[in-house]
Amino acid sequence: MKKYRYFIFIVGVLLTAVVCMDIYWWIANFDSSKPFEEVKEIYLSRFPRALRNAVLTTLIEIAILSLAAFCFLKTKNYKNLKILSWVLFGFDALIICWLLFTLM
Repeated sequence: MKKYRYFIFIVGVLLTAVVCMDIYWWIANFDSSKPFEEVKEIYLSRFPRALRNAVLTTLIEIAILSLAAFCFLKTKNYKNLKILSWVLFGFDALIICWLLFTLM
């Protein structure tokens, strides 16, 4: 049972890392001297043609973070992972709120 909980925790960490890398990619490409639409096109150019929609990619990120938050909730009762699971769950919740705010 221990290995199962560690596996779930690692899956949650990896899912969170994927979204954090995507957010980093957005921040790294942002240049205030360029128009917003041009920066957005540069950012979306790394995605496959079917996913080159900012709303769709944001919804996918929210779904990934929700799955990661669920993984952290599953491991919150395990003694060694209790605090870290709650911290990462809170971090995921904060990022989900931020992504929902940017959709409006």
